[in-house]
Amino acid sequence: MLKKRLGTGILFFIDVSAVFLTLQISIVLRKNVLPYFLEFPEFPVKGYVVFVWVIPVWLLFFVYEGLYTKRFSFWDEIKVLWKSTFFSTLAVFSILYLGKVGEQVSRTVIVLMGLIALPLLPLVRLNTKKFLMNHGLVKSKALIVYIIENTNFALGSIL
Repeated sequence: MLKKRLGTGILFFIDVSAVFLTLQISIVLRKNVLPYFLEFPEFPVKGYVVFVWVIPVWLLFFVYEGLYTKRFSFWDEIKVLWKSTFFSTLAVFSILYLGKVGEQVSRTVIVLMGLIALPLLPLVRLNTKKFLMNHGLVKSKALIVYIIENTNFALGSIL
């Protein structure tokens, strides 16, 4: 049980790091790359401080979707990650406009964050889970219930 909690804690820390990395990449692209292609207002000096609240919003959606409590197949996990990314981005926009602080925060960074997270989060998370499984930190036992007539078929499909 301790190994499983340790694995879940490591996975949570990696998710926090991945969301923060996504935020950093978005800010760097907004400040240094996009002004060469499009006209944007000057990026606020505050930088990361304005966006700190975004990370817990994203992580709340991960927790709500059961990414730390449920086991998913490969494609189901990617689907849930994309769903969480989409709704997290929408939630951040909703908070911005309902709180009437939309002008203080770069909306381009929020959109870029959602777009960058689509490939980055599944890549980081699935590789982390593979690493944790190889080290026995997120494994759990499975009980196979079968009918005697289908025993050979079930074992053949598993093995």
